[in-house]
Amino acid sequence: MVFTRPDDLQRWREVGHFAGNSTSTLGVVAHTAAWRDGDAWLEPVLGYLQGNRDLLGRLLRQHLPQVGYIEAQGTYLAWLDCRALRLDGAPHLFFRRHARVALTDGAECGDGGEGHVRLNFAMPRPLLVEAVERMAAAVAAL
Repeated sequence: MVFTRPDDLQRWREVGHFAGNSTSTLGVVAHTAAWRDGDAWLEPVLGYLQGNRDLLGRLLRQHLPQVGYIEAQGTYLAWLDCRALRLDGAPHLFFRRHARVALTDGAECGDGGEGHVRLNFAMPRPLLVEAVERMAAAVAAL
């Protein structure tokens, strides 16, 4: 593991042996089952995620066109550039307070992440619509 912050390294030194020195029996069974029998499940899930990815792009263009977004190529995490919103403070806090939508702080994802958020779009579509609409309403209320 690579740590970029001394606080993270210290925390890992305190608890890392619990995560790194054992194997979860349930995890091994689940992993084996996924590799052996998971294709029938995986294909529709990937299709659903692609539908969510497409929907998110449309919703952002319609409701939050000032937010930068490049469609993710192989994940269910969207990287949103909120710098054009000119929010007072970190965007993840703004959206948590004013839209009740929890996002990951881009600054926690590494250098250059300030002013960005990460949105997990692996959710039921009605919830994705609601999240983006809430975010747009919060921005409109500025």
